[in-house]
Amino acid sequence: MDGILLVMNMVEKWRLVKSGALEPLAVHASYEAIAKSVASGKAPNTLHICWPSRPYVCIGVHQIAELDVDLNKCRELGIELVRRQVGGGTVYLDSDQFFYHIIVNRKHAPIGIRELFKRFLRPTVCTYRRFGLPAEYRPINDVIVNNRKASGNGAVSFGNAVVIVGNIIADFKPEVTASVLKIPDEKMRDKVVRSIGEWVTSLKRELGRKPSMEEIEKVYIECFKETFGIEFVEGELTSYEKDYMSMLMRKY
Repeated sequence: MDGILLVMNMVEKWRLVKSGALEPLAVHASYEAIAKSVASGKAPNTLHICWPSRPYVCIGVHQIAELDVDLNKCRELGIELVRRQVGGGTVYLDSDQFFYHIIVNRKHAPIGIRELFKRFLRPTVCTYRRFGLPAEYRPINDVIVNNRKASGNGAVSFGNAVVIVGNIIADFKPEVTASVLKIPDEKMRDKVVRSIGEWVTSLKRELGRKPSMEEIEKVYIECFKETFGIEFVEGELTSYEKDYMSMLMRKY
């Protein structure tokens, strides 16, 4: 009996923060603020869940916006431009993107980038499979359903914290995505739309219906707990994290 109690007490506990809809800048400032907290020991390993309150275009940390984004089209559509502190290309994001931010102390993360994604994309694969879809992990950082990309992911370090950011796509709009990209020859835009539409998929495309964010959230959390055998303690961002997040939003 004592041995059973000891095992039960050894179950790893993570913090779960469910923020729901966030402003575009807040989506990205949040994981950096949490990472600052986790790195300094002010917070435990954390799963943060959110989704955008409105559409925006997001570029990678090293991109030059003028070369990759049609800024005039963004202004015409009233779409904000946000630079994330993670690499990768230009993406159009909206309220049909379910975001997970996995923030762990470096000592709990695999050293290699391939191993990092392979480990922490398991709940993403699980989530799509729970919806009845044949999801698979494809190195380095993709989840594939029926040979189409179903999840985009990235990783970044902030001090002693490692952050994995990714999404589960409830619905996808290739026409809007292509419209905000900088394409030298307008004659190529239709081809870009077809190419994106053929490569990227979504729950709505595969299921014929669009699950709600709350439904996706419930399944993803269950998959995360089962995959890693952890216990979640639900909480909110600390005052330290909120203050740091506000500073980042002013900075960016």
